[in-house]
Amino acid sequence: MIPIPGQVFVAAFLAVKLGANLPISVTLIWVTNPITMPVIYYGAYKLGAFLLRAPMVPVEFTISWDWLTDSLGSIWAPFLLGCGVIGVIGALLGWLTINTLWRWRVTRDWRERRKRQTKT
Repeated sequence: MIPIPGQVFVAAFLAVKLGANLPISVTLIWVTNPITMPVIYYGAYKLGAFLLRAPMVPVEFTISWDWLTDSLGSIWAPFLLGCGVIGVIGALLGWLTINTLWRWRVTRDWRERRKRQTKT
């Protein structure tokens, strides 16, 4: 949930440095694509404003460098807080889901292997 252009490069760099899955890291960046970006970033701003108890400033979101340099100045604190919170929650939910699925698959494979071994 890094609201910057070129976030795929940041994700790739961090995935390599932290030993994370590079293809998944780079692919999941596209959750925030030009179609979903306004909705997700508005939700992040709204969440951040709620957490900071700050009034929401009416802002028209456009995908451009001018918007980042001009409009972000008035909403940066709640916007970045919301992005951070959503990013952390998304990462935790993703890790929990993948970890649970992985454990389920390994346990299932072990049971199947045991059944085959007891039959022979």
